[in-house]
Amino acid sequence: MYYRALLYHDLVDPLGISGFSRDQASSYKLTKENFIRQIKYCFEFISNESFHSRLRYVEDNNLLFTFDDGGSSMLDIADILESFGFYGYFFISTSFIGKNGFLNKPQIKELHDRGHIVGSHSHSHPHIFSKLSFDKMKHEWETSKDILESILSYEVDSCSLPGGEMNKNGISTAGLFFKNFFCSEPYIRPYYSGNILILGRISIQKQHSHKYVLDVLKSRFLIKQRIIRIFKNIIKKFYYLNKGPYD
Repeated sequence: MYYRALLYHDLVDPLGISGFSRDQASSYKLTKENFIRQIKYCFEFISNESFHSRLRYVEDNNLLFTFDDGGSSMLDIADILESFGFYGYFFISTSFIGKNGFLNKPQIKELHDRGHIVGSHSHSHPHIFSKLSFDKMKHEWETSKDILESILSYEVDSCSLPGGEMNKNGISTAGLFFKNFFCSEPYIRPYYSGNILILGRISIQKQHSHKYVLDVLKSRFLIKQRIIRIFKNIIKKFYYLNKGPYD
């Protein structure tokens, strides 16, 4: 099965407080107008191509919209998706629930009740997840899963990796708690690692236009995306070389 999974984070809101406020996060915050334009063109593209979209679950879906962190703009995003008949995957970093710029518990429950998928984005969102010990990785996944399931009264079976860089322990610990593992590698074919399904995603940033998104849907630039991802991982390793996973 081939698919496309788009990775988004936040929309720029009038107060500028949705999601994380650190400098690196700003490049992932799209304007509402740009996001609507992208979703509109996705809708028009799949209406004329051999995509079977607007379904919720991985096994039925060729086009997935995913959103990391759990910023307060997620409900606006859900409104936009639903206006085109789409549903999204919303991955929540649970230690930030209810904090300024992030969803609270009733809002997370509302996303689920409206038909969207709610998953884990770890508990505390370590910048370099791969630097954690095996036990700390387990704690991140298990704590997040327990919190979300207590909010939703529903099994949470999907997660996304914070920071993007995956390794064997990150996958194997996630496999103890989840069925689907979304990473930031630009794969277009899912594969199993043990009992967990690995799904790549292509990151959409604020400078990307609807034309770029259409090129992604048409499988253009995938090799370039892979090369860019490799260099980003190398740069990130050097940047955090002497820092802890939470710095």
